[in-house]
Amino acid sequence: MLKKCVLMGLGSLLLGSAAYAQKPAEQEKLDTFKYQQGIVYKTVNGKKLDMLFFEPQNVKPGKKAPWMLFVHGGGWRGGNKYVALKACYLETVRELTEKGVAVFSIEYRLTKNGITAYDSVVDCKDAARFLVKHAEQYHLDPERYGVMGGSAGGHLSLMTALGSDEDFKGDDAVADVP
Repeated sequence: MLKKCVLMGLGSLLLGSAAYAQKPAEQEKLDTFKYQQGIVYKTVNGKKLDMLFFEPQNVKPGKKAPWMLFVHGGGWRGGNKYVALKACYLETVRELTEKGVAVFSIEYRLTKNGITAYDSVVDCKDAARFLVKHAEQYHLDPERYGVMGGSAGGHLSLMTALGSDEDFKGDDAVADVP
């Protein structure tokens, strides 16, 4: 019995290695951009929420780039920041970056285990607040930005843009934007 377990374990290790060596389609698409991953905009209950930064091209030296916040869909319960690489969004992201617009695709808390869509909106607003607050660091124009998304991401985008800050107070460290 032990030999069988060891052989099964070795088979899993070998299969896992072969799968790991193969580059996922997501990564191949991502590699066609100049990008930064893992930009943490806030931490909630020990969970880091981060974003993927698609860097703009053709920005003149000394100029600050306009930017777009991309909010993924998924019924408020699923999805992730890599949805921006799906066919229905990929060319939009590419065209924006080629025209000098920075694009940030964000993670937000999903509606599971007591998390509500309200919490998701707060996270999206905090991501925008973070980028305004850190505009200098990422060479962004803090007054020229937009929010986009599809499905639940469309709803969250509208709430991010139109919901009052007083109704969606977020992380104090992020919310004190100048």
